[in-house]
Amino acid sequence: MKCIISCLAVCFVFVVSDTAQAVTNLLTNPGFFDLVPGGGGAPGTDYGDGWSQFGATSFNQFFGPGNPHASIFADDAFNTGSFWQEGIAATPGKAYQFDLINTRIEANWDADLTFGVEFYAADGISFLGATKVPVDTAARLALPNVDTGGGVNGAVFSMQAVAPASAAFARPIAEFSNVNSAYVGGTTQQANSFVFNSFFSEVPAAGGELLKNPGFEDEDDDVVENFGDYWGSFGAAGFDNFFAGVGPANGHASLYADLPGNEGSIYQQSILGTAGNTYQFSLNDVRIESNFDATLKFGLEFYGDDDFTKISETIETIDTNTGMVDSNVFVMSGTAPAGTVYVRPVVSYDNVLSTATTDEGVFIFDASLVEVTASTEDADFDGDGDVDGKDFLTWQRGFGIGNLPSQGDANNSGTVDGVDLSIWQTQYGGGGPPVVGAVTVPEPTTLSIGLMAGIITMVLRRRG
Repeated sequence: MKCIISCLAVCFVFVVSDTAQAVTNLLTNPGFFDLVPGGGGAPGTDYGDGWSQFGATSFNQFFGPGNPHASIFADDAFNTGSFWQEGIAATPGKAYQFDLINTRIEANWDADLTFGVEFYAADGISFLGATKVPVDTAARLALPNVDTGGGVNGAVFSMQAVAPASAAFARPIAEFSNVNSAYVGGTTQQANSFVFNSFFSEVPAAGGELLKNPGFEDEDDDVVENFGDYWGSFGAAGFDNFFAGVGPANGHASLYADLPGNEGSIYQQSILGTAGNTYQFSLNDVRIESNFDATLKFGLEFYGDDDFTKISETIETIDTNTGMVDSNVFVMSGTAPAGTVYVRPVVSYDNVLSTATTDEGVFIFDASLVEVTASTEDADFDGDGDVDGKDFLTWQRGFGIGNLPSQGDANNSGTVDGVDLSIWQTQYGGGGPPVVGAVTVPEPTTLSIGLMAGIITMVLRRRG
């Protein structure tokens, strides 16, 4: 018993958050900014650097400063067009995902819109094939929306394609044709579409990170720092990097509970999911300030193929009344129901009661979303048929240095970390069932004694 107490004390001193490896955007200038000084125009006027276009498409900034976009003009029956990006290396057999993020479709749009990926040989010219999918704009326009003019704002469209043999380059492309024949002379109002952000990436390997920008950094190519790229926010929540001494890159999500009535959320769209699969959402480095007094939740929402119609959700409430301050870890999981096409991780808060003027916020510095199955989560590290204190000792010895299940890697992520400890806690006393519900790995200096006592109690009960 003395050995177990000593090992546990050491263990919780060293439980720290891991920095998730983000899904990498392979695009140059995914937000269509003017990046080249004087490149075809005065600074701030020549948008879409790194992109090409054909026909009735272009790159503009119609909707106020700081919002460049790709414009698709379908207000004339004779119009067609496309925009694309070249020079992106591809590997045969690899799957790639192309996302049109934050898309505006105007109320009178009536044309065929498709997007996809073309593949080319090493010479960059020989065409090897393409995968393109149509966007059902009519169905999307028929759904409820926030645009009083009848159009759609913030729509997300995603597709995947596998590179064929001999592929050396991938070219993401969006194109339109077949405009309504009654639209003549470009006089039809509200008949166009605009794409404000895009993403092109390799599809992660099984069990790999699914989040774009899990550390909430400024990943776009804009000049002004704009943290939280590829995340959305609502209410009194946003993305910042204002913690002095943390370093220049300390992007984080901020939830402000300093006023009664405040509420808000952060979320990420364009993550393709599969019905029946289980997804694990982790908040890996969370600061909960001492005067925070609100309801804090996190979880997963599941959507159909329009990324708008919610099918179901699995949401967990975080217990914030435990004296936790820095470096908290929270883990939950949910299984995608039938009809799921998109999975959306979300963190929200409401019911603010705080009357303090300082230290009422929650700040999230790192997050992770992975697909898991029962077979990939197993804390029986020594393979003796049960999950017990010996498996904990294996995890402790492998923490931070191991990369195999026999060294404490419960979820086959290739690292032994705090998430593996959470799985061990959930499976303790059994034979390694999958993670269900929320698991909390608190900040070590404030709750290590309580956690040690709880785990020691489990060990004593097991031995008894």
